[in-house]
Amino acid sequence: IHGEKIKEKFQEIFSRAKKVYLSYEVGKRKVSRDVFDFVIEDLGLDASEILFIDNKEKIISLAKESGLDTITFVGAEDLEIKLKERGLL
Repeated sequence: IHGEKIKEKFQEIFSRAKKVYLSYEVGKRKVSRDVFDFVIEDLGLDASEILFIDNKEKIISLAKESGLDTITFVGAEDLEIKLKERGLL
């Protein structure tokens, strides 16, 4: 799902987040742990306090290796269900 579509559909969660990183906005690709290390350092939080959401298992694996909490989803409806399960919507 394209970033703009996600931002539109999930405005509520975006508004409650301390900060939101979309790879195309920060100019970093999700092909290595570097992007996740950048986010951890930028936020100054423990990695486990950061939620990373993506629909690609390979990228989720990289985020998990960096210690981030993760949600893997298949489509907007699945993401909505998973966010509700966590009490985020």
